[in-house]
Amino acid sequence: MARTSDGEPRYDDSAIYRQLEATGRIDAWRMDPDRERPRKRSVVTMFFDSDTAKWLEAVGYSLAMHPDPELEALADRVIDMIAEAQLPDGYLNTYFPILEPENRWKNLRDWHEMYNAGHLIEGACRIRRSDRQAQDPRCIAALCRSYRVAVRPA
Repeated sequence: MARTSDGEPRYDDSAIYRQLEATGRIDAWRMDPDRERPRKRSVVTMFFDSDTAKWLEAVGYSLAMHPDPELEALADRVIDMIAEAQLPDGYLNTYFPILEPENRWKNLRDWHEMYNAGHLIEGACRIRRSDRQAQDPRCIAALCRSYRVAVRPA
């Protein structure tokens, strides 16, 4: 909700997505090694993936209650981008493959790989359960295998 000049709250359903775009979180999924990025080992950039995933989770909740073809199409574009960013071994993260590939899985306590993956999985589950024709869940299954997590079909 946002306050307007008349003091009445207004709902802006695209505000969070615009923030994800404005701050580079959506663009990060393009995995372009030449795009401008914040300095290495920035906690902010390490968390980018979870912010997009939390948005997808919220979209899943919203679509379940209020079908919206435009929002669904936007979510599908983001999901496609995420799926394309996934490495052949199932690894899915926008920070390490480009900035520090040698440090994948080196510090699970502090470097947010598991945190981000958890939010991606939650987002995928919520999208899948929103009673719509969901995207193919194979990318999440591959992610889980890359983390040695057992998954079973819903």
